[in-house]
Amino acid sequence: MKQLADHLGIESSEVTAWEMGARYPTKKHVDGMKELEASPPPTPSPASSTEEPDLFAGFLSDPRLAPAVRKLLAHPDLQEEFLRLAERWEDPAE
Repeated sequence: MKQLADHLGIESSEVTAWEMGARYPTKKHVDGMKELEASPPPTPSPASSTEEPDLFAGFLSDPRLAPAVRKLLAHPDLQEEFLRLAERWEDPAE
C-alpha cells in the first residue's frame, strides 16, 4: 500500500480509503495504477554484507506458529514455562 501511495504521490491513508470504499481514485490515479501494473517488477538489489538477515521471515510463515501462539496466550503455566526457557537463550537483537 505504501509503495502504491508513494508511486502515485499520495498518502497511504488515501489508498486505505479506496480499499474501504470511503473514497474512489481519480482518473489520474487509475492511470498511474495502470502504468505501475504494466511496468516490470523492480529487480531487488543484492543484500549488502552489513544488512542483518530477517530472522522472522521464514518463521512467520510456518503454519505451526498460529496454534502455538494461541496456546501460549491461553495457558498461563505455558507462558511461565516459555519465559523460563527463553532466559537460557541469547537474544539475537543484542
